[in-house]
Amino acid sequence: MVITGVCGICPSADDKLTVAPLGRSLEFFNLEGVKYHGRDVSVRWDRSDGLCVTVDGTTKYKKNDGADIKIDFNISLILFGGII
Repeated sequence: MVITGVCGICPSADDKLTVAPLGRSLEFFNLEGVKYHGRDVSVRWDRSDGLCVTVDGTTKYKKNDGADIKIDFNISLILFGGII
């Protein structure tokens, strides 16, 4: 419940990961070391710094815009609505 709800890690059968945290009303949370399709995923939320998602130690997303994100491990980072 904490991983999928508060931290927002939404698993899928393909090589994609959606991160849509419900815990943005919290001051801070940090989830590290989640194994996902053979990768090490961490999700951190800080009210002043925003959302940060790292995969295998590389920051894939860091913003404070409130957007949910989707990562396609075969392409690049995909925000809902566009590719970075």
